[in-house]
Amino acid sequence: MYGKTGNLEPGSELYGKAFESWCFHERCAYNSYRECFADLSYWRLAGGTEMDFIINDMVIAIEANI
Repeated sequence: MYGKTGNLEPGSELYGKAFESWCFHERCAYNSYRECFADLSYWRLAGGTEMDFIINDMVIAIEANI
């Protein structure tokens, strides 16, 4: 697939960012549909380690990787 920002090849950095964005939008849609209004945040250490999605103050932590 080719977009404005370049090739969207599986395993590329752009592909990973697109997947994280898709996960975020799906979670937001779920919150709206279920009317649960969960808080979404992320967690990142100074060294670069991160958790992509934290739901409701660490009830669920999700790392979106492909």
